[in-house]
Amino acid sequence: MDKQKRSSKGSVGVEPFQNRLRLRLPRQLFDGKQKYLTLGLEDTIANRKIAEAKAKQIESDIVLEKFDYTLDKYRPDHAKSVSAAKAIDLSELWTRYTQFKSTQVEETTLIRDYGKIEKRIRKFPKRDLDSVVIVRDYLLKTYSAEVAKRTFKELNACCNWGIRSKLIDSNPFIGMVERSEPRSLATRPERPSLEKRAKRSSKHSRITPTVPGLHR
Repeated sequence: MDKQKRSSKGSVGVEPFQNRLRLRLPRQLFDGKQKYLTLGLEDTIANRKIAEAKAKQIESDIVLEKFDYTLDKYRPDHAKSVSAAKAIDLSELWTRYTQFKSTQVEETTLIRDYGKIEKRIRKFPKRDLDSVVIVRDYLLKTYSAEVAKRTFKELNACCNWGIRSKLIDSNPFIGMVERSEPRSLATRPERPSLEKRAKRSSKHSRITPTVPGLHR
C-alpha cells in the first residue's frame, strides 16, 4: 500500500513542447519546483513509447530510492556530453539574446530598454535558471508590480529564444507574469467610489445649519 502511494506521488508525465517530447518530473523531488527533462525526440507515436518507457524507469527509481537528481542517468546519450556546455546563466543568455536583437531594434531601444533589464539581472541574488523562484521574489520585493511584470515578460521572451537557439532545454519563466499579478489590483476599481463617498461626507460635515435670529 505504501509503495503504491509513493508511486502515485512520483508519477512522471510525458508531454509535447515545441514539437518535441519532454518529461514532467514530480515537484516534490525539487522542493516544489517544476522540472522538465527534454528528450530531444519528435512527437511521434514511436517516440512516445520511448518516452513512456523512460518515464516508467524514473518512477521505478523514485520508488526504489535510486533517483538520479542530476538527471544524467535519464538523458539521451547524445545530450549527456553537451548538457554541461549548455549550463549558461541568465546573464549570459540575456547578453546573447541582446546581440541577436541588435539587428532588429533601434540602438536607442537596445540601450534604454534592454540595458535596463541587463542592469536588473546583474543585481539578482542568483542568476542560474534553476533559481527562478528566488528571482521572482527579488523582483516583486525590489520593484513595483508593473516593472516586475515587464521584466518577467522580457525574460520569458529571452528564454523562448534560448530554446529555439538550442542554448537551454526549458523556459522556467512560462506563466510567471500571470502568477505574479498582485491580488490588490482587483480592488482598485472600487477606490474612486470610496473616495467620492469620503469627499461627500467631508463636505456635509462642514455645512452648519443657520437658525434665524440666533446670531446678531
